Amino acid sequence: MIIKAADSIHEHIQQLEYIHSLGLNNIQSRQVQIWLKSLKHDYQVEKNSAYFIDHHFSDNKDWAVIHQLRLWQGSYLIQPSHLLINRHLQCFFFKSKSFHPGLTVTNDGTFQVVSSRGYKVIESPLAQNAKQKAALCNFISNKGIRARKLFKSLSPIFLDGVLVPSSSFIRRPQRPQLDVDHIIHADQVAEFIDTQQASLPTSKDTISSKKLKQFAEALVSYHSPVKTDYFQRLGIAPINEVKAVSTNQYHCAKCNTDISETVARFCLKHVRRFKGKQYCYSCQQFYSV
Repeated sequence: MIIKAADSIHEHIQQLEYIHSLGLNNIQSRQVQIWLKSLKHDYQVEKNSAYFIDHHFSDNKDWAVIHQLRLWQGSYLIQPSHLLINRHLQCFFFKSKSFHPGLTVTNDGTFQVVSSRGYKVIESPLAQNAKQKAALCNFISNKGIRARKLFKSLSPIFLDGVLVPSSSFIRRPQRPQLDVDHIIHADQVAEFIDTQQASLPTSKDTISSKKLKQFAEALVSYHSPVKTDYFQRLGIAPINEVKAVSTNQYHCAKCNTDISETVARFCLKHVRRFKGKQYCYSCQQFYSV
């Protein structure tokens, strides 16, 4: 069962597209283009992994699926791309990564990706996962998020993996003592989970699907969506005439749903397309560019 889908990036894209339509200098324009490209690329990578996860687990009541969770523990951000939790409270922490054209792990344990200047050394994604996994364990404990079977509280078991697109190669070291088997192609996620579960001691402690859902929803209640003011990041002020339209909520002229100021600003900038009216992202699709 899916507890949380990935957050929408439409507002971010529209804010950036609106800013890009303003009179920016070359440096600002280039930065906006970089943000747009990165935003769309990262979203597609995580969407690709989510597709394979949802295909196997979305209709399974024994599993809770959480996409794009963001939790703050003090100033430290815990950010699994995908979190899968089963009724044994086995928590699979996955991070989606894009290594184009692929990732190489040398015999001395160095992680490398191809760059325009040859190979570029990167931090171990497995080491990054280990830090995040430990922080998530502490977060759950500190917040008192628990699942009980009768009067017994079950302790979560954490496992992790790194998901890369199927189109990327993974070159593993020849030294068997360097275990990088937790870096897998996204389409192998179900097989990977089955393998990991087979290696764990058999547990008779299980919770009901209802309690699993409650546990996952309690965790998601602490989710902190990404909120970025790109105007501020670029050091420019929003257009006053647009901000002055209304200090209250905006509404879609077609379906009357609430829309954000960013979406309203985008519509007002494109007067010809929307005839001076404001529409939510879905209703905008009825109007040609």
